[in-house]
Amino acid sequence: MTNADSITTFSLSLIGVGAAVMALNIVDFFRLIRLHKSFGPASYEIIRSFATVPFSLMCFFFAGYGFVLLSLSQGQGLVGSVVVGLIFLGGAVFVQLTLRFQKKVLGELEHNRDQLRFDALHDPLTGLANRRLLLDRTRQIMLRGKRSGGAFFALVFMDLDRFKVVNDSLGHICGDQVLQEITRRLRLCVREMDTVARFGGDEFVLLLDGTSPRRAVRIVRRIRTALREPILAQGHSISINASYGIVIGPDKKFTPEQMLQNSTLALHRAKALGRDRIKVFKSDMLEQAVQTLAKESDLRRGISAGEISLHYQPIIAMKPTPHLAGFEALARWNHPHRGLLPPLEFITLAEETGLIIELGDTVIRQACRAIANWRKARPECGDLRMSINVSPRQFVLSHLARTLRTERKSLGLPAGALTLEITETTLMDNPDVSTQRLHRFREEGFHIAIDDFGQGYSSLAYIKDLPIDVIKIDRSFIVDIDSSQSDLEIVRCMTLLAHSLNKTVVAEGVETPGQLAQVQAMGCDYVQGFYFSRPVPEDEAWTMVLAHCSTLLADPPGAPQSKAGRSHVQEVPHAYVLCNKE
Repeated sequence: MTNADSITTFSLSLIGVGAAVMALNIVDFFRLIRLHKSFGPASYEIIRSFATVPFSLMCFFFAGYGFVLLSLSQGQGLVGSVVVGLIFLGGAVFVQLTLRFQKKVLGELEHNRDQLRFDALHDPLTGLANRRLLLDRTRQIMLRGKRSGGAFFALVFMDLDRFKVVNDSLGHICGDQVLQEITRRLRLCVREMDTVARFGGDEFVLLLDGTSPRRAVRIVRRIRTALREPILAQGHSISINASYGIVIGPDKKFTPEQMLQNSTLALHRAKALGRDRIKVFKSDMLEQAVQTLAKESDLRRGISAGEISLHYQPIIAMKPTPHLAGFEALARWNHPHRGLLPPLEFITLAEETGLIIELGDTVIRQACRAIANWRKARPECGDLRMSINVSPRQFVLSHLARTLRTERKSLGLPAGALTLEITETTLMDNPDVSTQRLHRFREEGFHIAIDDFGQGYSSLAYIKDLPIDVIKIDRSFIVDIDSSQSDLEIVRCMTLLAHSLNKTVVAEGVETPGQLAQVQAMGCDYVQGFYFSRPVPEDEAWTMVLAHCSTLLADPPGAPQSKAGRSHVQEVPHAYVLCNKE
């Protein structure tokens, strides 16, 4: 074989390889078009793995070089050379177009991947950092502090007070605008090096880098001042307050997650003190949180184990003569190690943890069973009523109505045998909604009492329209009624107000003869307190019921009274004066 033949063969081989690569490049081009429609990390990796552009350029270089060699070896075939040259020119243009298209697709996919990263680390509404990013930056600051000997930083957990009212009353669109304006103000109050994050609907967290405890508190106060300026949203002027929990770092004992938890504990302490408060974390808060968790587990176990029982405090009707009218059911916890615990030891905990629903169901079942059994055993005492306290969390749930309905129907107990006691503050939290719920209870036949009247912020306009039967004057007004003229006048006004609205009045906390004499003189319809009896177990309450029934049989209603009986019309029968002499 001559040299010319060898050159020709080699040149043709190069041209063949270039043509094959061109064909493959056409296939890859259409694959790119298909993948272009589905951007994402997977498409990015596939397109990047093609690597056809550099390889195609190299192959076309060899193919072009082969064409030159072929022309030199043949010395003729100008037309054929032009045709082949045009083919390779078109291939080169095609490769360039493919290169540009690939760059465009890869650029768009790279941007899309960056957007996905941003979305994974930021809040979609406000663009603030989310929990994951905040914890990562906190971790970086803590690691940097370990290397440099430790520099102060602060985590501030901020919760908007009553923001749910904005969403419920004005709508979520308005609420979103408020959140965006709050975000803008927060950014103006901190430095570029600080991080502002949003965790939930109304929760924000600030990571203040390189700041002293004193400066952290100053920044929070600056934020509080900024938020007090009304926010305009959809034509509404909205005032926003917040509660703040601050934890100061570094603290080698805690991880970033635990630091965040500590700021939450401080926030809860601030909210417990009232709205618009600032509280700095202290180690005893964590100890109390651990104790609270242990108490919650213990209470949950106690409810499941049937350790909750009821004591009953008698309610005495003062007209026409003092007599037993019913009882108030009060929960007690028969703790296996701590003995009999009063409500103050566990009711607040149950309310905070949600166990109040299970606890309330237990109270309703036991109270309904007790009054149903007493009324069936002694039909002549069929006018006795049982008062059951309803917690704020119970009151807002439809579960309460279902539980009451189920229990009383299973026992054949009329709704009129039960009085639901609801605190004044619970009713006034949302008066319109409360009125609707109370109407439903009244339609079923339940009696309704406002408990602890005078402690809250009742509007007389709302009290006038509330479907209630009884107003229970709080014991704080009764304690000094026989020595304080102001308390005496307040109770007198409350009694006159209630009677003018056709409500009956119960004076709570009567403990002395002087207090009893005063509430009697003012015309209170019912009296309750230690003067008559402390709350007693069910068997002792049953003894009171029997004594009441015996009195009714001996002196039935409507029977004429003797002169001696009339002279003692205001005296309390000894059977009801069961006050413990502890």
